[in-house]
Amino acid sequence: MLVTTSSVEGKKSPDTEFLLTTINQTQDSGGLSIEQCKSYFDKLHVAEEKTKLAELMQKSDRCLRVNVEMQNIKAAIKSLMSDIKNDKPSHETTGAAENLVDYVKAAAKATSVDHLQAVSSKTTTVNDVKQILPPDMSLDDITSAENYIGPVFASILEDLSNAKIELTQLHHSRVEAENDWIALNDRVKAKSAQMLEAKKAEMTKLHRIIAKKKREVRDLKAQFLEDNDATTMALSGIITMKDSEINRLEAQLRDAVSSSHDEMEALRQENETTINGKNRRIFQLLDQLEEARDIDYRNGMQINHLSNALDEAYHIADRKESHILALRDRLHEAGDIDYRKGKQIQYLSVDLDEAYRTVNRKDSEILDLQDQLHEARAISHNKQTQVCRLWDQLDDAHAIAAYKDTQISNLQDQLNETRRGPEVRTYSADWS
Repeated sequence: MLVTTSSVEGKKSPDTEFLLTTINQTQDSGGLSIEQCKSYFDKLHVAEEKTKLAELMQKSDRCLRVNVEMQNIKAAIKSLMSDIKNDKPSHETTGAAENLVDYVKAAAKATSVDHLQAVSSKTTTVNDVKQILPPDMSLDDITSAENYIGPVFASILEDLSNAKIELTQLHHSRVEAENDWIALNDRVKAKSAQMLEAKKAEMTKLHRIIAKKKREVRDLKAQFLEDNDATTMALSGIITMKDSEINRLEAQLRDAVSSSHDEMEALRQENETTINGKNRRIFQLLDQLEEARDIDYRNGMQINHLSNALDEAYHIADRKESHILALRDRLHEAGDIDYRKGKQIQYLSVDLDEAYRTVNRKDSEILDLQDQLHEARAISHNKQTQVCRLWDQLDDAHAIAAYKDTQISNLQDQLNETRRGPEVRTYSADWS
């Protein structure tokens, strides 16, 4: 909703201040009320975007937990390799091997890998772990994951730049819509005032005509009293015609006054409806601009979080590659040790397989993050389409305003025709 404080700065934004001022002004002039505005605002929601953001945050947290577990695995492997290098007996290296199994179980739980949950106790042997892990992976898989992370990170930065450009364009569209609405409101008020003045001028003219006719009737009556009987009938007929003309003009004046009031009331209602419609469109534009800004801010936070996760995955992949190479070299060295160290060498092979498996899971998580990024880009494109649709609605409102101007001009022409009626012209010609 627009009438809320900014979640970024902790205070009302300039757009919110403008909206509140506009609501107060339109409420004083009979426009939208606060309750009506709130009813429009309550219809908007961003539940779908919030759900997607929560899912991304959960995935990111899971990646961080996996990273911690991988660090523990790395430390356990280092400790076990140190024991093997120092030729410690098997019963002294059992504790390090059990710790490594615990760390593998914790990593499996953090990544929700079901088949790794089979490692259920510290007594699980190295051979048991070896059986539930997948086959070996090559170093080429690690290299391909490294080559994939770089373009994905560049794509995220490009999407962030495009989102900022779209937000700037939407802000300019909102400013132009506000200016157009103010200009339309001024034109409607000017036309209404002009028509009212024209009505007042016509009423004044009709009053003057009636006063002039009454003076003529009084003069004729005075002349009638002074004239002889020969002109009595003629003057009586003229007086009767004048009385009829006065009655007709008075009826015309009453009809014109009544028609003027009805037309002004109809025009006022039409103008009020037009202005209220413009108010609603402006409020919708402002509301959608604020929603787009909120979505852009959340997308920016989401993209930054994804960037950090991808960067961490890149560093993990790099460290895993070096670590796997070191493990391979040490396995070759361990091959020369006597049979007494066979179980420890076997355990290192399991750890090497687990490292390959972890890198493969990281690659899958990177693909999931890219899909989420594409969805965020589609949401931003939909918001731009909504802004174009709002511009079309604003053009329709301009056409309606032009049509109202034409109606006002036609009403003024009809009033002028009424003032120059055929009966008035004929009688005036006869009287003169």
